[in-house]
Amino acid sequence: MAPYSSSVAPAWSFHVHFLFRREPLIGIFTSCNGIGYEIVHEDYNEGGNNDYTWRFPSKVRYTNLTLTRPVTRSDSFFLQLWMWQQLELPTQGKDLLSSLLSEMCFIKCFSQSGDKVVTWVLEDAIPVRLSSPSFAVGESSVAEETLEIAYSGVSSLPF
Repeated sequence: MAPYSSSVAPAWSFHVHFLFRREPLIGIFTSCNGIGYEIVHEDYNEGGNNDYTWRFPSKVRYTNLTLTRPVTRSDSFFLQLWMWQQLELPTQGKDLLSSLLSEMCFIKCFSQSGDKVVTWVLEDAIPVRLSSPSFAVGESSVAEETLEIAYSGVSSLPF
């Protein structure tokens, strides 16, 4: 099997772009999990009516996005550097959290033939975790790194 390279997209790849960053394309990933949300409901028991519970929607909870790809020398180094740059961005008079929470992230899904299938737009996206692979002598699996992104809104584009 040929080594993974960011110049050649693997089957079903996910290209990740952040808007307004110094390096807009942060990589091509082979796995994308966690684009979704749930509507949290609050239960209310009405006095005198014991056989029915009212359910009211209260808030929307978004899951964290998890992106995975094989470890490579250049791409992994770039991703580590990019994560450290997030802490050193100029804040322009704002605190660090406020400056990071104004980002949009674009996840572009490409099919096996290289055609763009869908683009998801994540609002207020912020990287929250970068995990390196665990190594064991007896394992022969591909070493993968994982990037986790928190966000507060999602929409999709058909292109």
